[in-house]
Amino acid sequence: MNLYINCSPKIKNSNSEYFTQLIKSDNDIINYIYKDNFELIKKNISIYKNIIFVFPLYMDTFPSKLIEFMENFNNKLINKNIYIICNCGFLEYRQNFLAIDTFIYWINKKKGFFKGYLNIGSGEIIGITKKNKFLSLFCHDFFKKIKIFKCYINNEKSINLNTNIKWLNKRLFCIICNHFWKKRIK
Repeated sequence: MNLYINCSPKIKNSNSEYFTQLIKSDNDIINYIYKDNFELIKKNISIYKNIIFVFPLYMDTFPSKLIEFMENFNNKLINKNIYIICNCGFLEYRQNFLAIDTFIYWINKKKGFFKGYLNIGSGEIIGITKKNKFLSLFCHDFFKKIKIFKCYINNEKSINLNTNIKWLNKRLFCIICNHFWKKRIK
């Protein structure tokens, strides 16, 4: 069994939740850093061996509650396998590397075993695929990599994967995102 920690302020309406649901098994647990209290999350971290932090990139860093959690987490992560799923709304997944490196530093400081990451670029568009099946046709690489990532977590193996929507150029990316964001504003 695995513990997923959704670190998105949008909680269950987030892309982080969508990505978690694509990976998790029936008996896995999800905690929400913006909903559950930190003591419950710390307790669950002490119980589970595989812990997967799922978070969006905000202003090139973590959401504020995740930062608060990291600052106040006094426990050690000894014998814990830690995985990261980081997604950003930018086209390029390289935007996530600073946040991932910072998180790896925190894991090492807490004496956990960093086992790998799924680094997602174009996360906003991939998140739209849950409602727009046409766009999901263009996310084949992402869906393939998320299955691979799940397999590695379940076998407690190390893996680092980067993914985005390869067929997008910046112009097309902006057109699709602007269309989606305008719909959300209305």
